Amino acid sequence: MSINEAKKQLADAIAKYEHLKLELNNQNSLESYSEQEWHTHLRNLGLETAQLIQTSRMYDDDNLLNMLNRKQRKLKRHSIWKKKHKKRVQQNKKQQIKKNEKWIKDIEWKVTMAPSVNAIAVAAAKTAALATDMQQQQQQTNNKKLIKTLSKKLALLTEIRALRRKKLENKGHFFADEGNKFFNKVKEWNQANETTQLDRTQQTPQEKKQFVIHPQDTWHHMSIDKTAYKYWCGSDQSLDTLLNTRRLWDQYILLDDTHKNNDNLHKVPPTFVPPAPPANAIWASYLL
Repeated sequence: MSINEAKKQLADAIAKYEHLKLELNNQNSLESYSEQEWHTHLRNLGLETAQLIQTSRMYDDDNLLNMLNRKQRKLKRHSIWKKKHKKRVQQNKKQQIKKNEKWIKDIEWKVTMAPSVNAIAVAAAKTAALATDMQQQQQQTNNKKLIKTLSKKLALLTEIRALRRKKLENKGHFFADEGNKFFNKVKEWNQANETTQLDRTQQTPQEKKQFVIHPQDTWHHMSIDKTAYKYWCGSDQSLDTLLNTRRLWDQYILLDDTHKNNDNLHKVPPTFVPPAPPANAIWASYLL
C-alpha cells in the first residue's frame, strides 16, 4: 500500500465519521421520516459504520503502520535531499558563472595589457643581466688584486728562503735539488761505473753449454736431423731431461694382458727387447 492510498482511505474514514456524527446529532429531522426513509437512513448509517470499522481494523495492524512510517520517513529524506541537491546545483552554477567571468576578465586583461607586461619583463631581464655583469666585473677586479698581493708575498718568501739557504750552505748543509757540486760528482761517478759494467758484460761472450757426446756414439758424424739427435741424447746431459723423457715414455707403456695381441696399442714395451743381430755398439753394450 502506498502513502497516497493510505491518505485517501484515512480522509474517507474521517469524512464518514464526521457525517455519522452529524446525522446522530441531528435528531429533529428524524421525526419527520417515514418508515421507508427510516429504513434507508439506518441502512446508510450501518454501511458507513461498517466501512469505518473495516478501515479501523485494517489500520490496527502494526506491520502496516511500521511500513507506512518507513515510507513516510523515506519521503521526508528524499524531499530533504531534493532541496539540498537543488541548492548544490544552484551553487555550482554560480561558481561556474564566476569562473567564466574571471576567465573573460583575464583574457581581456592579457589582450589589453600584454605589451606593457612584456616591456616590464624585458626591462627586468636587462637590469638583472646588468647586475650580473657588474658582479662579475667586481669579482674579476677582486681576483686581480688578490693575485697581486699574493704574488708580492710569494716573492718576499722566496727571497727569505734564498737568504736562509745561503746561510745554511755556508754552514755546510747539503741541498740536493739545487745541484750541489759534491752531489753532481757522486752522480757522475755512479754513471761512469754503470757504463763500464755494461761494456764489460757486452764484451764477455756468453759461454755456451757444451753438448756431452758419449765416446762410443757414432751417430753424430752422420747426416741426420740434429734436433732429433739432441732430443735423443738429452738424457745424457742432465738428470732433469732424463726424468722428463722417462715420464713421457712411461705414459705409453701398457701392462694389460688383454691387449697383448694388438701391437698398435703400445709402442714402448714394458721390458727390455733384445736387438737384431746387426745392432749398434752402444745398444749391444747394454746386453753385457
